[in-house]
Amino acid sequence: MTFKYYDYRVKKFNDSYFKHIYLKRSISSSEHVGPEREEKAPNESKLANNISRARSRIFEYAMCNDFEYFVTLTLNGGKRDRFDLQAFSKDFAQFVRNHRKQYDSNIEYLLIPETHKDGAYHMHGFIKGIPFDQLRIFTLDEKLSYYIRKKLKKNQPVYGWSEYADRFGHIVLDPIQDKERCAKYMTKYVSECMAETVTELGAHVYYVSRGLNIAETIYTIECFDNVDTEDMEINNDFVMIKFTYTFELEPDDDSFDRMIYFDVLRRSHERAMAYELVPVKPVESFAVFTNIDFEQLTL
Repeated sequence: MTFKYYDYRVKKFNDSYFKHIYLKRSISSSEHVGPEREEKAPNESKLANNISRARSRIFEYAMCNDFEYFVTLTLNGGKRDRFDLQAFSKDFAQFVRNHRKQYDSNIEYLLIPETHKDGAYHMHGFIKGIPFDQLRIFTLDEKLSYYIRKKLKKNQPVYGWSEYADRFGHIVLDPIQDKERCAKYMTKYVSECMAETVTELGAHVYYVSRGLNIAETIYTIECFDNVDTEDMEINNDFVMIKFTYTFELEPDDDSFDRMIYFDVLRRSHERAMAYELVPVKPVESFAVFTNIDFEQLTL
């Protein structure tokens, strides 16, 4: 006999966005195991985990913080080595620290490196805290990309930042209109090729300023229950995930009344492990199951 068992938790990204995670446990009559993983080469498995973990954390940072702009940072070859990612990230971080001291600003950022066709680096990401009086609106009189010109023609402002441009190169600041859409779009920049490249360099898949907000786990329970799989945005052998804009836990909610714990009881040496449903009791009473790191699972 096999039971459907879930380690269910809810993570709060902000006051109006929640992540529901149903980590699957497949409990058979002879052993307590998680779903079997497909065997992969060590390097391949490590890379896949790194990509999955990075995407999950990038989405979390993006949704938990009130970033103002989607930003693209480039390097001017006359001012910087466009092919040195580590120097780029280090110098930018120092530039932000200096700016905070000089202008008493509170700039925060989340950046993902990407390569141009020639192998030079630029970065995409989110940023906030730049003093507005330091920004300038691009105009149609300038030589601009089709994307920026299209935005300007719709009376949607796109900005430049001379403080950055004077030291590094071209920069584009596009006000964020839809946080969730931008956050999901950001995760697509973490490609397998890019992750492998920066890992070989000893660099990072993404860069963040210190002190950013992260998601808070506000509810967790081990449950035996029927779950509506059609509501899930992700459903694989290991986990089910969905996102909601509200989360309320009502004592009389049938969906939670149906959650019931169970213990594993050994009836006798002659019989196999038997399972018996029991009333709700402390988590300590549960047998230890194989752990799966849900943070490593793809969004």
